[in-house]
Amino acid sequence: SYLYCYNNQLTSLDVSTNSALAELCCGSNQLTSLDVSANGDLIKLFCEDNQLSSLDVTFNTALTGLFCSNNQLLNIDIRNEHNNNITDFYANENPNLTCILVDDKTASYLSGWTKETTAQFLDSETECGVLTFVPDDNFEQALIDLGYDMGVINNYVLTESIDTVTSIDIRYNDISELTGIEDFISLTNLSCYGNNLSTLDVSNLTSLTSLGCGNNNLTSLDVSANTALRELSFNSNSITNIDLSSNTLLTDLSFGTTLITTIDISSNIALEYLSCGFNGSLLSLDLSNNLNLTTLYQLLTYLQTPL
Repeated sequence: SYLYCYNNQLTSLDVSTNSALAELCCGSNQLTSLDVSANGDLIKLFCEDNQLSSLDVTFNTALTGLFCSNNQLLNIDIRNEHNNNITDFYANENPNLTCILVDDKTASYLSGWTKETTAQFLDSETECGVLTFVPDDNFEQALIDLGYDMGVINNYVLTESIDTVTSIDIRYNDISELTGIEDFISLTNLSCYGNNLSTLDVSNLTSLTSLGCGNNNLTSLDVSANTALRELSFNSNSITNIDLSSNTLLTDLSFGTTLITTIDISSNIALEYLSCGFNGSLLSLDLSNNLNLTTLYQLLTYLQTPL
């Protein structure tokens, strides 16, 4: 009925058959998850100082104390219809915690529960919202500056605050990675020039019509899923090749100062503007299929085969 295993190196703990468990103390370990759904008689749970990202105690109707401080919690579900019996609740030192689901978010007893100021007591999943992981602090700061984040860097942003954004300009913000951009599903215009990006995944941005990612550290770029793309600029990167066969609506293309030796633009018959200047590696360029082309910049490009 009592299990104390705190201050060890446990990465997992199975208490699914310990139905008589009344008190569990497993703090100061390395647990990333904890399932106490089978422990209906649990009165007190001490799981602080672990690496838990979520915690569900909805089946623990006898609970009077929950101690889950100093984890990586994003959400806690404590809706067990007996929240009024909980006299000890500590969920502080969880900087990423934004949502604590409770029986009644207006209950007076919640004032005695300890949590992060960024966390809210809510009583429905709809209110709780879904979070997008944004590990790059400079990217998150840019989102804060643009008003899409709450103002505290915690590596997460509410998905509902970004999934309707259609245009974003995050140029020159010293961003190293854009993890989280995949949830900007309504994005049509992305400008991320002048950062430190070594990779860029835009495969989920199927509405994208304009992409500017020049002056980064990209070695490759996959735009095969971006069939609506009309404007593409990836100047000053270390990209060696790119497949544009899916981008048949493309009208503007710039790839100066790259390592591209050959490029096939025969499928891009809508192309009107092409800039490939300062490409010392470019060997040949076939424009015979690009009859709509009106502007061509070829500065300091030494083609082995003439245009």
